[in-house]
Amino acid sequence: MCTNFSIPVSGEKPVHRVSARTMDFGILFKTVLKKFAVGESFPDGPHAIIHPLKWKAKYGFIGAVVELPVINADVPLPSVSDGMNSAGLSVATLWLPGSEYPRATGTKDNRIWVSDFPSWALGNFATVRDLNAAMDGGAVQIEGVPFLQNKIPLHFMVQDQAGDCLVIEFHSGEVVKTLTDDGLLTNAPFYSEQLENLHQEKYKKLTPRNTEYQYGQETNGSGMLGLPGDATPPSRFVRAAKMCLSVYRPEPGNEQQNISFAWQLLQTVWVPCGTITEMDHPEKMSDFTQWAVIRDYTKKQYYFYSYLNPTLHKIDLQKLDFSTSSDVEVPIICQDDWFIDATAKFK
Repeated sequence: MCTNFSIPVSGEKPVHRVSARTMDFGILFKTVLKKFAVGESFPDGPHAIIHPLKWKAKYGFIGAVVELPVINADVPLPSVSDGMNSAGLSVATLWLPGSEYPRATGTKDNRIWVSDFPSWALGNFATVRDLNAAMDGGAVQIEGVPFLQNKIPLHFMVQDQAGDCLVIEFHSGEVVKTLTDDGLLTNAPFYSEQLENLHQEKYKKLTPRNTEYQYGQETNGSGMLGLPGDATPPSRFVRAAKMCLSVYRPEPGNEQQNISFAWQLLQTVWVPCGTITEMDHPEKMSDFTQWAVIRDYTKKQYYFYSYLNPTLHKIDLQKLDFSTSSDVEVPIICQDDWFIDATAKFK
């Protein structure tokens, strides 16, 4: 389970574009942030020897690399689950049960595994429009990881600094792309069905305005009355969509207000540890939010925090040297500075 959304912007200038996502899963994966340089060769994992398409990155990027403990493989399968490049393009990988990937056709040299799509997109494109056109032109053929079949069902949300968004899903062996501007994505059902659910009459009536709801003399708090609060994908989709319609709008260009607002909205879709347990083993914890990121397209900054550390950590892509590669790995979950001691302020 995961949730992705964009902060709506006002018509005033300068426009400040921000999006965010959570990473929810029941197994605690090792996740690190890595810098990928311009000219770096892909794919970079041990599976590259059976990978038809190989490329060199035109853009440097920061990627949240998750090591998936795959079945029938001697080594973990590294996969960029989220990332942002130096041109301001981002890619988010989310789980989508029911995904069925295209089958390989012929011996074409444009085939890539679905787990390598984020690296391909981040390394080669600056805008959603360019990526969409390249895919329409047959630049790449996406297929499932051979020894995993459909055991890792994924879909993607691609966004850029112009505010364009592209949802990429896999229905019955076909690639289905949807251009949008809301950045909304969770999990099953497919995106089109999520929109149908969102447009139900009961959700159309949701408003931030307080209603005539009475509890003694108290009426405050009835705004958004009826908003679904559970952690299912359709409920999180509705909740993210409606919360983004808040009447509060950060001041254009105010970095702190924009990032803080995204952080607040992330908390409305955050799944705390232990609030979901397995159906057959209620003593075992199921999915929970492991980490989250906030992407600032205007400043080209990438923020992250985790369930163990609520302190925001920032990576400024404009200050990184993408001309050289690096072996540095920054853990996204465990950071030492998980609080700021304010005791000395009283002295």
